[in-house]
Amino acid sequence: MKYLKIFLFIMVIFAFIALACTKPDPTETEVWLDIGSSGQPSFQNNWSNTGTGSNCGYMENYDNFISLRGTVSTTGGLPSVIFYLPQGHCPDEDRTFNGGAVTVKAYVPGTGSAVESTVSPVTLDGISFCAEK
Repeated sequence: MKYLKIFLFIMVIFAFIALACTKPDPTETEVWLDIGSSGQPSFQNNWSNTGTGSNCGYMENYDNFISLRGTVSTTGGLPSVIFYLPQGHCPDEDRTFNGGAVTVKAYVPGTGSAVESTVSPVTLDGISFCAEK
């Protein structure tokens, strides 16, 4: 009986540790925020969604990574800023993706983090980086 109580006590401790170390379910915490929608960053320099695939947007994953999505194009000159990410969603230094076609700049006070491209159209699908907090 003494060993059963010790065993049960140890099992309860392991259960509490397991609950404390469990990450949240990413399907419940990941919400895409579309560029240009109400309350979100707006497109810059005549950039817009191409109409194919997902709308341009970003999300913050539960593990502090920012992911981008969408295919966009511009009628303006290149290179140019597509949109600005708000503070808290920016990398700690400039990051380049898609063979140099897309750059996500470090945070600039007053403007945010510029997402820029040297080509149009360009896809942002698969771009992820750790946000500076």
